[in-house]
Amino acid sequence: METIFLILVGGMTKASIYFLVAAGLTLVFGVGKVINFAHGSLYVLAMYVTYSISTGLFGGGPYSFWYALVLTPILLGAFGCIIERFLLRRIYGKEHLVQLLLTYGLVYIFQDIYRLGWGVMPKIVPHTTFMGGSMSIMNVTIPQFNLFVIFCSAAVFLALSLVVSKTSFGRFSRAVAFDEGMCELLGVNTQAVYTGIFALGCFLAGIGGALATQLGVVHLGMSAHITILAFILVIVGGVGSINGAAVAAILVGMTESFGALFLSEFGLVLIYLVMVTVLLWRPFGLFGKPAF
Repeated sequence: METIFLILVGGMTKASIYFLVAAGLTLVFGVGKVINFAHGSLYVLAMYVTYSISTGLFGGGPYSFWYALVLTPILLGAFGCIIERFLLRRIYGKEHLVQLLLTYGLVYIFQDIYRLGWGVMPKIVPHTTFMGGSMSIMNVTIPQFNLFVIFCSAAVFLALSLVVSKTSFGRFSRAVAFDEGMCELLGVNTQAVYTGIFALGCFLAGIGGALATQLGVVHLGMSAHITILAFILVIVGGVGSINGAAVAAILVGMTESFGALFLSEFGLVLIYLVMVTVLLWRPFGLFGKPAF
C-alpha cells in the first residue's frame, strides 16, 4: 500500500509538470494554429535560466530558488513576445510545413544556445531548504516539494480556467480561434491576442521548467522527450482544451509511473498505447471537437 501511494504521488507530480507544459502548447496550437516544435526547448531554457538565477544572481542561497521561480516565467513570457513578434507573426495562416521548418529550426538554435551558455555537462539547481523536507500522510513519508508542485499545477489550472471563461482576453482568444476574420471586422486586435497567447504559453513553460529543476538535473537532451510528451498530451486531450490537457497529463503521468514499476521495459510504449487507444475511440481527443 505504501508503494502504491508513493507511485500515485510521483505520478501526480509528473502529471503536474506535464500539464504546465502541455497547457501552453495546446493554447498556442488551438488559438494561433501554430505547430510549435520549439515548445519543449523553451521548457529546457526555463530550467537553465532557473539554474543561472539561483546560482549566479542569488548565489545559491536557501531562498534563491524561490526568486528564480518568480523571475523565470516572467522572463520566458517576455522572450515569447519577442519570438512571436519577429518570427511567428510571419507564418500565421501558412501551411504547416512552413511552421514545422521554422519551429524545428529554433530547436537547433536553442541547442547551440545551451552549449554556448551553459556547456554540455548536466547542471544541478541547489535544493531549497524551504519546502525541501518531507511530511507523513497515512504513515507514508511524502516529499513536501512534490505536494507543492501538485498544488501549483492545480492553482494554474483553476487560474487558466477562469481566464479563458471569465475575462475579455479569454473570450477574445476563443473568438479568434473560431473565426479570426470576423474578429478583425469587429475591431478585435488579433495580433495582440496571438502575442498574449504565445507569451502565456511560454510563461507556463517557465513555471514547469523552474519547478522541474528541483526534481532532477538539467541536461541538453531533455527537449526532445518533453516535446514529444507535450504533443501526445495535446492529441489525447484535444487541441485547445485546458481540461483535456489536465486529464491527459494525469493519464500519461500515472501510466508512466505505474508502467515503470510493473513493466519497466515497456514504460514508453504504454504512453503511446494510451494515445492510440484514445484516438481509436475519439480521433479528435478526449475534450476536442470534430473539425467538421
